[in-house]
Amino acid sequence: MSNSKSALRVATDFLHTMARVDPDGLTALLTDDVLINAPYAPTEIPLPRRNVGKEACRVMLHAMMGGIESFEWSELDLHATDDPDLVFGTGSSRVMMKNGHPYGNRYCFKFVIKDEKVQEYHEYFDPALALEAFRKMA
Repeated sequence: MSNSKSALRVATDFLHTMARVDPDGLTALLTDDVLINAPYAPTEIPLPRRNVGKEACRVMLHAMMGGIESFEWSELDLHATDDPDLVFGTGSSRVMMKNGHPYGNRYCFKFVIKDEKVQEYHEYFDPALALEAFRKMA
């Protein structure tokens, strides 16, 4: 169990580590039984929508971040809840892909934190924008 303040700090650290394009740093913030879930990710993108377990998430994070040159969050707005392990939030991304194409999206996040690590990360975004960026990578 976490407290609301520490859960909020862990969620913030996770997103800041993502912005550093650091898949190994992200993996270090995960529990062994982690779930990373992106239910609206387009099926045309060859990454699983649902990733369970630290190793599966590590592989997915490396694949996802492999094409990213730079990443910046804006308008991050995270909120602790009455449940000390739960954090919700929103944010916008500005990404430059290694192929020189920009990508941006708007996100809703849900985090479940356990023992100062991310046990669940749910990410909701506009799949059409993600698909457009993926197609430009090909």
